[in-house]
Amino acid sequence: MGRCALEKFEIAGLTVEFETGDGLLLERSRPYLTSDDKKTDIKIELDDDFFMRRRQSYPMLTLDECRYVWTGEAFYLKLLEFNGFMLHSSCVCRGGNAYLFSARSGTGKSTHTHLWLSEFPDAYILNDDKPAIIINESGAVAYGTPFSGKNDESRNAAAPIRAVVFIERSQKNSIEKISPASAVPLFMSQTVRPKTPQYMGVLLSLLDALLKEVPVFLLKCNMDPSAAHVSYDGIEEYYRQNPRASEKERQCWYMKIKDGFMLSGVAGSYVVVPVGAVQADFTGMITLNPVGAFLWGKLEKETTRDELLKSVLSQYDTDEKTAAQDIDRYLEKLRKNGLLEE
Repeated sequence: MGRCALEKFEIAGLTVEFETGDGLLLERSRPYLTSDDKKTDIKIELDDDFFMRRRQSYPMLTLDECRYVWTGEAFYLKLLEFNGFMLHSSCVCRGGNAYLFSARSGTGKSTHTHLWLSEFPDAYILNDDKPAIIINESGAVAYGTPFSGKNDESRNAAAPIRAVVFIERSQKNSIEKISPASAVPLFMSQTVRPKTPQYMGVLLSLLDALLKEVPVFLLKCNMDPSAAHVSYDGIEEYYRQNPRASEKERQCWYMKIKDGFMLSGVAGSYVVVPVGAVQADFTGMITLNPVGAFLWGKLEKETTRDELLKSVLSQYDTDEKTAAQDIDRYLEKLRKNGLLEE
């Protein structure tokens, strides 16, 4: 079979190059077409022989459907190299935010998000099956992609993620926030799991970053329109009760020294000096004792108060109460001087 030319598409903020064929993949990729002169971020090269082998393993699929499915899988694996991954979910947007509803196939995630469309006039589907999640300096962002499952419901757009919700069927509607630890196996069952240790490590790191940023909920629901109000109202009530909730959760546990400062030993003492652009706002110098320098070194990477306490207790001969009090005073001084990023 002859090969078509590779074409370029703008997907999840990246320039992606692949061959569409003339069927389903071409049809769903058209809204993402971009200029040929853009630098390629991801290049996917799969030939017809590859898709024919896939069809032999999955005879219920047409060759055209195999091209669509495995081009999408290749894209999502490559996405790991750009701080992104896929969550098998239906992503609905409202008020400028993205809400991702995930579940095993057949549970009713698309049914639920379409209840949002009927109940909330401003709601729309960003991607009905496989939105891309990108973790960047702005936080966690959901993107529409051409890979939207059975229904061609996707937009070439993006929105910050407000919540991730896992769905279970139930006769009664209820929603509750679940812990990050409880959410991990749910995420892992609904994403492309890479086979290589390197990519698996990247996926787990991205998942860790997402769980620090975005609250996760369990929704037990039926198919009544009221389920849409239960899920939306429950999420928003959580935010009302916990202003800046996702950031607060991170701030309570994770912290690090702001970029732009350098610790060094000079003449038997420890000093911290500003470097780069920070010098315009901070012109002084900080002198630290050995314990302060030890804590500063730990805080150069993201850590928690509990981790700091464990480190001090293992390094110095002191009791836990005294160490905890000293750490709290140290952290408070860093906060007052604007040196701590939480």
